[in-house]
Amino acid sequence: MTAFLQDAFRQFSGNFAVWQAQARADQPDRDQLAEAVERVVDETSRRLRLLPGYRRRLQGQVADTFLYIDSLVERMPGSFLCSRAAFGVDPRVKTFFVNPGHLQEVFSESREVRDLFDANPQAEECCALVCMRMEERQKFGVALVGDSVHREVMQTTVSFQQHQLYSPGVSETDARRALKCCIFNSLLSHIRQQLMLARTSDVERRKQLSDLQRRLREAQRQEATDESLEDLRLQIEALERAAQNPSQAPHTLGEQLEFVADVLGKPDRFVSGGFQSLRLSHLGVRMPQDSTEPACELDNAEIRIANREPRVAALVRFPRDELLPKPEFLLHTGALFPA
Repeated sequence: MTAFLQDAFRQFSGNFAVWQAQARADQPDRDQLAEAVERVVDETSRRLRLLPGYRRRLQGQVADTFLYIDSLVERMPGSFLCSRAAFGVDPRVKTFFVNPGHLQEVFSESREVRDLFDANPQAEECCALVCMRMEERQKFGVALVGDSVHREVMQTTVSFQQHQLYSPGVSETDARRALKCCIFNSLLSHIRQQLMLARTSDVERRKQLSDLQRRLREAQRQEATDESLEDLRLQIEALERAAQNPSQAPHTLGEQLEFVADVLGKPDRFVSGGFQSLRLSHLGVRMPQDSTEPACELDNAEIRIANREPRVAALVRFPRDELLPKPEFLLHTGALFPA
């Protein structure tokens, strides 16, 4: 599926409206849209082919999903360099990471980044999506109010935690394309999991939940990719939601077709993006817009997947020569487990 998605996003990026026009004209057999529908059915439930008119029911929604994901990723701001030198001059880098060593650790612990560099020995840098949880805390500090220095002023500090890297590529174009494929595959995984849950009894659901939780723990110990870990977490959340709302699951084949069409027709309910403006001091304190103190303006992209809290996201570049040697990284961080 990923190879097909790569080809589709490579050929039609910025032009998926053509697919929508073909869907409205009911002419999917003449283009790749027909194959896209069949690929979606393969990845969700092949039993849908037992229903007459399944392709016609899904073709418009599949076209909508491709257009939405393509536009969502293309709207993200351009990449910026994350390096030890950039930490001292770029306020975005200094805000996102604790120190230059922390920056190196985040990239060095990514198996996908290491695999990419191993597979592309000529690549001097990689580009990837970094997602982070923004954390705000209240504390008392010193502030300049007019011309006077006030102490014990309640302030909000901003920091970023739980960094995760997704879809690295040797160029920004490759990284954007890989990210589109990642989002599309995650959406299909969500659909597939919901359809499986509809056929699962309470006893089986509890067994599956226990098995997924065990697999997640094992994957975390074995340096699994961030995308693999995220997929397991989404499956666990889907099982937990299904246990709370068993009557909402699609049971009949017709209900399942409508469920697939509904999810694909409204992909923004699964993944959405936006922008957030922050004005921060050099100490990471959130500053009001009318403050006269020196501050930097940050316009951050946000991504929300399923019902999770939004994550700050950015396309970033990282130089190969700042990747920590693996033995050194294992020794210094303890984040990875030796074989």
